[in-house]
Amino acid sequence: MLADHAELTREHLSELENGHKEIGVRTLERIAQAFDLTLREFFEGLELRRK
Repeated sequence: MLADHAELTREHLSELENGHKEIGVRTLERIAQAFDLTLREFFEGLELRRK
């Protein structure tokens, strides 16, 4: 399970997924690492939209 691999609680991950909490850089790093990716690889090819 992603939460376990990223060392996050299921509740915290759910709040992030549902937009109830903003994600921090360290949490992003943990999620990327759960997929064996660096942050650079995690965001590679992603087109960011500006508000």
